[in-house]
Amino acid sequence: MFLEIGVQLQEESTCRIEAIKRFNTSCNICCKKNLPFDCDKCPIATAHKTVLEVFKYCEELRKEKLSS
Repeated sequence: MFLEIGVQLQEESTCRIEAIKRFNTSCNICCKKNLPFDCDKCPIATAHKTVLEVFKYCEELRKEKLSS
């Protein structure tokens, strides 16, 4: 359930900063509770990377639109 909620929070993030804060919170909880998840295979980390790429792409589109 923890992983599903973490992924959902990433997907619902409205900006890059919010996604980063939510990811850091998830990581802190996981580490402090000694949860048995492999960081390299973490679905929250995968969702986080995807969300950040989407925000980056949107920012590039916005800049491109402003310059044209």
